[in-house]
Amino acid sequence: MEGAPHTFSQAEVDAIVARRLSQQKRSIERAGGAQQALNLPEVLQEARRLAAMKPEEQNQYLQNQQMQQQMQQHEQTQAELARLRLEVSARDTLAELKLPAELLPLVNLTSEEACAASIKALQSVIPAQVKAMSDAATKELTRGKTPPAGQPGKALDIDLDAIFGVKT
Repeated sequence: MEGAPHTFSQAEVDAIVARRLSQQKRSIERAGGAQQALNLPEVLQEARRLAAMKPEEQNQYLQNQQMQQQMQQHEQTQAELARLRLEVSARDTLAELKLPAELLPLVNLTSEEACAASIKALQSVIPAQVKAMSDAATKELTRGKTPPAGQPGKALDIDLDAIFGVKT
């Protein structure tokens, strides 16, 4: 009896609406309230529209709704998979460039092009920043330790233990 149309009773329609309300409520709770609040008049209007449909229309409508939900879940899964692939690729690229993995949160993982551009930017900025910090630290440690006037060949009085962090 595959072709026999199924007629939904009011109790079945109410159960469908209740199930959808609970699904939406769970998704709102999972998102931490970030989604918009449930629009009860809209849900009731959908329930009335569903109750007014013929049984075969109801079946088709519910199948379409299920298919749309499955497609959305599939798209979300594909997007998350693509992001994870980019993350792994970015982590490998950072390792190849001898940049720390702690920089990964700074990498744009929205697309391959954006990922490559952000890694290139990090690659150019980080060494320059390290050099600037190193130069500043060296300058600070050697401040006031210049050779006496008239003795340019005499070595600087530099505290190497302080530069290399050796405590005596």
